[in-house]
Amino acid sequence: MGQARDDSLAQLLLLGEPEAVVAVVHASGLTDEIARRAWWAMPVADNARRMLEHAYVISGSLGQELAEFLVEYLPFETEHKAMIETIRLVLQPGLITDALRDKLWRSAKRKNSYYVGFMDACPDDLPESASSRADWQQVSDTLAPLVEADNAVAKQLCRCLSAQGQAFLATAEAAMAKPTNQDVVVEILQSIHHYFSPVCPHIDSAADMDTIVSDAEALLDVPPVCPTTTAVYEVLEKLPGHSADVRAMMALGWVGEPLVNPIFARTDFIGSVMRKKIIPVTRPIQEQFSQLRGKVKF
Repeated sequence: MGQARDDSLAQLLLLGEPEAVVAVVHASGLTDEIARRAWWAMPVADNARRMLEHAYVISGSLGQELAEFLVEYLPFETEHKAMIETIRLVLQPGLITDALRDKLWRSAKRKNSYYVGFMDACPDDLPESASSRADWQQVSDTLAPLVEADNAVAKQLCRCLSAQGQAFLATAEAAMAKPTNQDVVVEILQSIHHYFSPVCPHIDSAADMDTIVSDAEALLDVPPVCPTTTAVYEVLEKLPGHSADVRAMMALGWVGEPLVNPIFARTDFIGSVMRKKIIPVTRPIQEQFSQLRGKVKF
């Protein structure tokens, strides 16, 4: 109850109880000074993560200290969802050095859950070295007027074919190749949706992956009757040979947690057994990645 009153957070800390400290670090009115007192009272990883969600703490005197603590604690973290959240939070601007960022990226080769944190925090600035797709320059030049007109599909297509977009797709492929548990799968799907949401912001909670791909295919022939179909029509009018790329982007924009809910509702498997169960979801997604990376022709 005291958490709802920002002016009483200091008094709440005086209770000295762990529950009171947790209430303070979750409070919306947390300041840099109150955060420092709460950290002195209870320096644990979850409190550090909660406090790094506050802009005042990130830019204050405590932000870098919390980030460094979380990075040092990361090898001892056992929950993959917490690992992803830690990476996402410490990669906020100004918290860790470039050298430490690169070290975390190298560690992702052993713990690919880290990739998801990078995908969330800096999707257009990943440490992954990649080349733009061979036709990126031609596509960018052709779609330049549409990009200037704020056509979401044109902007996303240029983004995906750029070096940064190809790096994101390669990272997403690596993350999806071997997810550890159900939490990681959900985080990956949410990250993919967020990246492609500019073209398809809504998720069909009742559709499976085959339906999503079919719906994306059908959308290519729909008349320009709404912002989405208008954007698709304008892009394909200039680049009719890129319909498969547009379809892949639309399908990935509809990806989300609902795809795996029916599977995870019936099983609590993890590891290789879980990965076999979700092949009907992951394989079509990987195919869309391959399309956008120019690996296959549909």
